[in-house]
Amino acid sequence: MSEVFSMPSPAHKASYLEIVGNIAPALLKSLKMIFTGRIPIKQTISKASLIGYESLPMIMILIAIGTSILTLNTSIELVKQGGRDLIGALIILANLREIVPIFIAFGIAARCGTAFTAEVSTMKVSDQIDVLKVLKIDPIYYLLVPAVFSVILLAPLLLSISTIVSVFTGMSVAKFSVNLEMSEFLDSAWKVVSLKDYLYPLIKTEIFCIYVVLVNIVMGLMCEGGAKEVGQTTTKATALVVIGVILLDGILTPLLYL
Repeated sequence: MSEVFSMPSPAHKASYLEIVGNIAPALLKSLKMIFTGRIPIKQTISKASLIGYESLPMIMILIAIGTSILTLNTSIELVKQGGRDLIGALIILANLREIVPIFIAFGIAARCGTAFTAEVSTMKVSDQIDVLKVLKIDPIYYLLVPAVFSVILLAPLLLSISTIVSVFTGMSVAKFSVNLEMSEFLDSAWKVVSLKDYLYPLIKTEIFCIYVVLVNIVMGLMCEGGAKEVGQTTTKATALVVIGVILLDGILTPLLYL
């Protein structure tokens, strides 16, 4: 494993502080390689196609379901309270600020993050990481940089597609539930949406996605043992991703919007 890591405990037994202690230098080293142009092109294309192609359907399904539930519950109540003209604004802002960034991260974690952890953990316990070091290939350069660079590039695209899905889903459900015309929905949304309402969700999405791939791959690099430990590491990485994304959202939301 790269000399950037210190491992008092294997991944499946390590505390969250130990894991964060390895994530931070791994992130700094990855960003340094990206900004200096040390990017493995072939691996980056492979990771980008995996993340984009494999995650997008799940992300769209999650956002469509989440938007449908939100719209159905809020639109009916708003109409009862005389807030019909606020439906579009509320749905779009709630989606952009919270639902879309979080579900993008969860979609990537569920579809690709677990695969990353299992793959890297298997490489670690089968000594393939040591082979990379013997060949003078930094595991951070070969495994982490492509994933981090891929999500940095893909985040704006995933956010754009997810926003379109949320808008059309919200309009359709509002039309079905309270007979709100699509023009009314859009007029309500455009009155309140500004540039920062796309910029701030993009910041959230970038941070969440980087966190997801960092945790999954770094946990894989910290794995020790055999097949059982690979499964335990993958499970723990998934739990830390979910908890971490929610905690990051709790930190970023007041910083960005208050």
